[in-house]
Parts: sequence; structure tokens; C-alpha cells
Amino acid sequence: NAGFTTIPKTLSVIMVIIDVLSPKGNPASSVYFDLWCRVFDEGFVAISGKQGDLAFGAGYKGQRAVQTWTRRLEVLRDLGFVQTKPGPNAAHGYVIVMNPYKVVKALRAANKIDDEHWFALVQRANDVGATELQETA
Repeated sequence: NAGFTTIPKTLSVIMVIIDVLSPKGNPASSVYFDLWCRVFDEGFVAISGKQGDLAFGAGYKGQRAVQTWTRRLEVLRDLGFVQTKPGPNAAHGYVIVMNPYKVVKALRAANKIDDEHWFALVQRANDVGATELQETA
């Protein structure tokens, strides 16, 4: 349907994990959520020339909105939740939103996600019938 997208039913817990793992003062979950709202199921978003709109969609406005948004996008990239590629006129012209279950599993294997957040995510995944996390739970 036009105007709708597919998101993981565990997205709220994934967003909490993103903010916990983000550098202090740089929570990136609102950027992640806005990207999900713009992506189709193949995971690709063209962002060249749209950074102002993307910043606003993630809740940033003012003189440093795009700069703040870009920092948060880079946090998501560094954590593995997205991959970015340069575009015609920007360092980040394209974004690929990765499978968040694979990302959190890798972060958990690297001891970056604590038990409290990991088990909250596993429980939520079990509640909604998502089986991607069961093998490491």
C-alpha cells in the first residue's frame, strides 16, 4: 500500500539498543526510525539532496540540523545498522538499511549488548513470532 512500509515489530527495543550503544549525547534511534519510514523492503534509500528533509524527519532543525543528523547517521553506520555510499554531491548519498537482527546478533557476539537489553529484545521477538534471534538466545 502506498504510504506504508514494513518494519520489524521489535523496532522499539532495537531503537533503545541503538541509543544505549550510541555515544553519550548522540542518540541515533530517531534517524534510524526515519530511515525505516523511507525505505522499501529492499533496504535502499537515496538521500542525496534530501539531508535537510531527513534531518527534520528525525527531529532536528536549526543551523546544525544536517550536521547533527549526519553525525547520528555515522553512528548507525559505525554500529552496523546501515551502510552508506557517497552520492553525486554528498559523502552520504545512499543508505542501505541492514537486517537489524543480524546486526544485534553481531553486536551481542562482540559483547556490546548487555543481558538486560538482549533478553528484552529476545522476549519481544518471541512474543511476535520472530525466530531470527533464537539460535543465540
